[in-house]
Amino acid sequence: TQAPKLLLEDLFKLLQERSGDESKDDTRSREQNISQELLLIHETNPELSTPRMFRQFCRVYSDIYKLKVDDILAQKARLTSGLTKLNEAEGSVEVLSKDAEVK
Repeated sequence: TQAPKLLLEDLFKLLQERSGDESKDDTRSREQNISQELLLIHETNPELSTPRMFRQFCRVYSDIYKLKVDDILAQKARLTSGLTKLNEAEGSVEVLSKDAEVK
């Protein structure tokens, strides 16, 4: 299972950077699961399994994974921004309500 780990080194670095408050054991476990799954998928079709195809498969997987992570992070940022604006609007409404009661 060393081959996928070597081929997906950039992906695993990305996982470690973005793992946040996950423990290192959780990150390693996820890395091992990804490696095992890639090998399993690769070995299910032995007549099409060449080292070059496996390397390409790992590269494509890594690229797709990175795109998905970037997309999720962009959605999270957009939702966080929207939530901040809603909280600001709530504060403004409270101030306006108090002003209206005074008048």
